[in-house]
Amino acid sequence: MDINDIKNTLEKDVFPIFSKQGWAKYFKPAFTQEAFNRHFIDVVKTMYTNIDFQKRVSRSQYWYFSLYCFVLTIAAGILDGILFNGILSVVLSLGLMLPCLELVIGRIHDLGKPWFWLLIGLVPFFGAVILLVWFCMPGETKANQWGNPLK
Repeated sequence: MDINDIKNTLEKDVFPIFSKQGWAKYFKPAFTQEAFNRHFIDVVKTMYTNIDFQKRVSRSQYWYFSLYCFVLTIAAGILDGILFNGILSVVLSLGLMLPCLELVIGRIHDLGKPWFWLLIGLVPFFGAVILLVWFCMPGETKANQWGNPLK
């Protein structure tokens, strides 16, 4: 195998992944206006207008919402450091506390566990690892006491 064979193989099999069309085949864009509206704004609106701790939440809904919360928290922290002296982070945290709690409880319900299993997170280190593993697992494929399975 000479250098031209290696070059042709890389151009054909590896580098198309790094083109715009190549990435689109493997990853859905997460930071679009439509995705932000669907996964964050609509969830917050729904959770404040229809509070329901007796439902299931899909894995993708939980993780997209967590991603947007993380990005907003970083942005709020930067703005707080520059302009507001800490008040913006407090307002954001208080504003998102109820939707976050509802999503976490809904995610536990999707796994078929009651809400009090969240208290396992109080166990130092191991509790957080267990919750992280659970939140990465797919939900139950059959109906449980909190509703039918989600897509």
